[in-house]
Amino acid sequence: MLDFFEYKNHKYPYKTVYFSNFNCNYIIATEDFESQLLPDGETYHSKTAMEIDEKIFFYVPKEIFLMDDEYISKFIGESI
Repeated sequence: MLDFFEYKNHKYPYKTVYFSNFNCNYIIATEDFESQLLPDGETYHSKTAMEIDEKIFFYVPKEIFLMDDEYISKFIGESI
């Protein structure tokens, strides 16, 4: 299911993905959104940015984000 975080007057997509090997759901978002929350890769822009980031399990490239849950969970499993 696709939803949006609102941050700095922009909407950024996220979705909840089911991971069958863990039998649970995790929130994922795009790497583009991560770069807005952590522009230098280390420091949050704000407390709001930190709170949003703490809800997100993993950031993926935009082209992976568009795939189905099974593909995404496999991609993440191979990346961690």
